[in-house]
Amino acid sequence: MLERMANPEKPPLDREAIEKIRRQLLNPASDKVALKGKLSEMERAFRGRGDVSKWNEELLAKIDAQFVKRYLDDAGQPHDHLFFPNNPENLNAFTQYYQDVDHLLTMHPDLAPKYAREYFSYYAIWEMQGYAFPMPLGTANVVKTLDELAARYSRGFCEVSIPQVSESLDLPPPLRR
Repeated sequence: MLERMANPEKPPLDREAIEKIRRQLLNPASDKVALKGKLSEMERAFRGRGDVSKWNEELLAKIDAQFVKRYLDDAGQPHDHLFFPNNPENLNAFTQYYQDVDHLLTMHPDLAPKYAREYFSYYAIWEMQGYAFPMPLGTANVVKTLDELAARYSRGFCEVSIPQVSESLDLPPPLRR
């Protein structure tokens, strides 16, 4: 996702428009199909790739620290709500994480790719990415925590692919056991 957020192409929607749609999607009475339709051009743009080296290591470390702050306890262990679908604590943690990361992108625009904030706002609409729960960016501690959880609960991971994403990208379907 960091590569997608480094896309050098100007996104079709500005951050304010993306945020407005994101807030509307939170309303249970909203027309989700129409709102997602408004994001269709953004979805196409988000498939673009950028140069990951455009990310400053210091900024990535600060973003990673926000994951640690919101999702790990004092002993470095993940909170029970991490990567858990339909969990209010997970949704609240992601909202706080999103605000923290957006603040960092606002405060350090020179350390991030040009349109990172817009693409991050789109990424934060996690349902559009095909996820069953909000997913923090793939920084060091996120990857480490995922690896540790996968090792601990190897039989608990039954689906690791997102078929609709591979279909939309014209990739072969994922292999299944």
